Amino acid sequence: MYSSNSVKEAWKRAKGMCECQRSGHRHDMARCGRVLVWENKGKGTQGEWVAHRVNRQGADVSGNYEILCSYCNKLALFGR
Repeated sequence: MYSSNSVKEAWKRAKGMCECQRSGHRHDMARCGRVLVWENKGKGTQGEWVAHRVNRQGADVSGNYEILCSYCNKLALFGR
């Protein structure tokens, strides 16, 4: 379950852009940087994003969330 404060802090850190830096996600270790829209969280529209929990057993703090666009989140869920 998301803590609204932790996700809001992570969103501020991300500055409304995808934080993914994974290789193989079409941005080769540089930050994805896709522009996201706060209101489109999980909505399946342009600018959609998710707060991806980095460590599922970790604390509910902003540092344990990664703000990802829907494309990068889908790849991350499949271990890519």
